[in-house]
Amino acid sequence: MFLLRKKKSKKAARACTLRGNGYWLKSKRSFDLPFSWIFAIIAGAFIILISIYVTTKFINTGKQYDYATTAKSIANLLDSSVNGLAATSAIPPIQFKKETRIYLDCETSTYQSPVFGRQTLGFSEESGLVTKWSAPENNISRYNQYVFAEEMMQSKKYFIFSKPFYTGYKVADLVYLVPETTKYCLIKAPEDIEYDINALSFSNINLSATISTCPKNSLAVCFNFNDAKCTIKIDYAGEDYKSGTITKNGKTVEYSSPSLLYAAIFSSSNIYNCNIARLGNKIHILGEVYKDKVNLVKMKECGSLIEPYLDSIISKSNNLTSSKLGNLLEEANLMDKKNCDSNCPIYNPERCY
Repeated sequence: MFLLRKKKSKKAARACTLRGNGYWLKSKRSFDLPFSWIFAIIAGAFIILISIYVTTKFINTGKQYDYATTAKSIANLLDSSVNGLAATSAIPPIQFKKETRIYLDCETSTYQSPVFGRQTLGFSEESGLVTKWSAPENNISRYNQYVFAEEMMQSKKYFIFSKPFYTGYKVADLVYLVPETTKYCLIKAPEDIEYDINALSFSNINLSATISTCPKNSLAVCFNFNDAKCTIKIDYAGEDYKSGTITKNGKTVEYSSPSLLYAAIFSSSNIYNCNIARLGNKIHILGEVYKDKVNLVKMKECGSLIEPYLDSIISKSNNLTSSKLGNLLEEANLMDKKNCDSNCPIYNPERCY
């Protein structure tokens, strides 16, 4: 027994050899590292973790800066002073460095703005570090602008244009936000619409006489005709395209002016309906202001002819929907004629007939 132990001990001793300042362990499956090696490994791992953290924070900071700058630019573009034009107007496009999602939300009433409601735009960028798409950041809120677009869009480039909206008096400039990645093909569009689209010269909006000649992967917008390939259907009576219905994604809304026609084409039904209700609130408030002006004119012995029409518009603007807007605009057309004929016009109309 003694001899066996002695042999085993010598064999184990031979398995241990000198390596630098340390010795390999007796077991072939493990080894003993010097303290300097252990410290170097731990320090290296710590440095790598710190580098990853700092790099991530740097990327996020840069992204936050880009979003903040873009948000400020969009806010400036949405200012009424920029968009206060009398006709369809293109605004410089928004250009991102990489694919970016824009999220659009709409509320008819908020704590900060119980009357005019609010719209919020958020931004999200594709990222491969943690998740594919980051959470929306640097949201901007607008309380007196009306942006029509899809609730979620994805592109590197976004086109913007605006068109004024009148109900007799001017109510607001409607803003349309269109991602370059979404292509539209307007088929058999009325002459006025063709004029607007040609003036805008957006690369993703085309005009065509037939569906077969539309660019590949474009959404077919069909004016007053039905075809199985139509993505968006616009129906109106006779040759007057300025009022009718638009069916998109299985939902139908009504429109009553060219500015609302574009709004229904380029936005989701939720955004469209929400903004119609918000516009109704503004129509109401402005109507009350012009009614006060009518009373001031009376004091100067210059009566106005629009008061009964103005009262009707104020009443119809309450809880406004797209289906009620047509009657309101008919009243506004009658009011325009009276206002233009009056010696004491109360507001500046879009045009006098």
